[in-house]
Amino acid sequence: MAGNGSSFSPLTSLYSFTGQSDQGYPRAGLIVGSDGNLYGTTAGDGTTLCNPGQPCAGTEGTVYKITLGGQETTILDFPVTGTCPNCSLPDGAGPVAGLVQGKDGCFYGTTENGGSSYYYGTVFKITNGTCVNLYNFTGGNDGAYPMCALVQGNDGKLYGTTDYAGANNSGTVFVITTNGTLTTLYSFTGGSDGSMPMAGLALGSDGNFYGTTYQGGSYSQGTVFKITSGGSLTTLWNFTGGSDGSYPEAAVVQGSDGNLYGTTFSGGSGGAGVVFKVTTNGNFTALHGFSDAYDGGYPLAAVVQGSDGNIYGTTDGGGINNYGTVFVITTNNWQFTSLYSFTGTDGYGPIGALIQASDGNFYGTTFEGGAAYGTVFRIFPLNHSWSITNTITTAGAGTWTCPSNIYHVRVECWGAGGGGGSNGGGGGGGACSRVNYFPTVPGSTYNYLVGAHGSPDNPGTYSSFNQYSSPEVVAMGGAPGENGSGGQAGASTGDVKYTGGNGAAEFGGFYCVMWTGAGGGAAGNSSGGNSSTSYNYLGGAGGYAGGGNGGNCWEITCGGTTQDSPATAPGGGGAGGPPGHYLQTSAAADGQIRISY
Repeated sequence: MAGNGSSFSPLTSLYSFTGQSDQGYPRAGLIVGSDGNLYGTTAGDGTTLCNPGQPCAGTEGTVYKITLGGQETTILDFPVTGTCPNCSLPDGAGPVAGLVQGKDGCFYGTTENGGSSYYYGTVFKITNGTCVNLYNFTGGNDGAYPMCALVQGNDGKLYGTTDYAGANNSGTVFVITTNGTLTTLYSFTGGSDGSMPMAGLALGSDGNFYGTTYQGGSYSQGTVFKITSGGSLTTLWNFTGGSDGSYPEAAVVQGSDGNLYGTTFSGGSGGAGVVFKVTTNGNFTALHGFSDAYDGGYPLAAVVQGSDGNIYGTTDGGGINNYGTVFVITTNNWQFTSLYSFTGTDGYGPIGALIQASDGNFYGTTFEGGAAYGTVFRIFPLNHSWSITNTITTAGAGTWTCPSNIYHVRVECWGAGGGGGSNGGGGGGGACSRVNYFPTVPGSTYNYLVGAHGSPDNPGTYSSFNQYSSPEVVAMGGAPGENGSGGQAGASTGDVKYTGGNGAAEFGGFYCVMWTGAGGGAAGNSSGGNSSTSYNYLGGAGGYAGGGNGGNCWEITCGGTTQDSPATAPGGGGAGGPPGHYLQTSAAADGQIRISY
């Protein structure tokens, strides 16, 4: 299902950066901390206030925490210090990569610029809310301008890359202790081994590290490589710029099958990037070529494997609105699906990787959009499994309180069945209206109304969730007999809106036998069945997923009358009554509301 930014969407924008103390422009994805909260960085806009002879002022990036409910807290700034024009950035500036939480509980990261001496970037550590500058890159053999997230090895050390400088001015792979001792493991030559590694490394199950270079390789289109903790590098794949793609800017991840998954920024069958799989022995498969149309284009972020085994990712561009997308590739058949297209108001340019949190949902960032400075969002995985938790069957008004940690629910409403006509016509079945992603706020109370079945010759009443508020889910009740018509779902609400079945007219009969009209079936995942037009005159069948059946007809014989059966809940229409037996119509059924999460 491709998203369109409607109220009933699998995606929720949790937070919009303001460009004030929260800085904004998050380039990196999020991580889940040991406390269950999300942590990330913003690059900021690089604005420094500098009046000659006055203290420098400004902040060039932040580290922030955000709860799964969207409460943002800035926990660290990267300040501008000194006296203008001699401003400095002692802790670094412009963190464009995400964080890693070490085994010691501290957060570690890199800044692309700044530093106390050379302005070629830093490695930093956050402990008790304080930034410790562990290392200042010099722009020499140690590298420059790290754009990568760090990864902690089995030895407890941190591993990363720089995309410039080094012995051959083509970038490096480095290792640094948690106390700040840095060693250059490898300097790229710019030849067949690649150059400009812009992404971080992935720790493989074999203890080796895997990564990408943006350029270089046999075709100058980038590479995938393996490197040991001792610095021995092997090129696994050289991108050609053809169907395999070109210029991989994102890291690779290792899937549960042991293979590596990643993206290229461009190239491929559609010219706008590729999702690929490569074995640790170098066997390559292109899984999807982006066209920069509805499927998205130009992915900058790494992919992630969900708990369902599928591969999820984002594209910087393309989609329905050309603001980027979220996509999934199923690993059982390699089927590509665009899950959501950003609208701009909910963000655009998702260039950081997704992360799956403890609630099973994915969380990510957009570089821009929202209030202009980027957003944090939540999105459901493919084929979210709904479990019915509340079934409300008593006609009348009430309230439902959203449990903690529940931010979307599925709401299904059935209108009540229309009453049978006193002169034989069957009542119409109630409508069904369903919303798969109804946005909720934990702890909030929502009003509802369950429709009441129609008495003889009277309509069934509507059912509603979030009554009198917006958005509201509404399903109308069925009309009464004669020839009762099925109810209509509220036109303004619902991903699925189906009509109840029509009731039948009085049939009449032959000799001294006659039949009344049966009730229409209520709607479900399909429209409710109309009542039968054959001699058995059964009530219309309810639509799949629980719409109630219409009441079966009355049979009037020479010896009296026989009521076959009443309507079933939810929302089945009542059968018409025998002429002259006003109170003997088959009862219609009340409506119903189901809430699932």
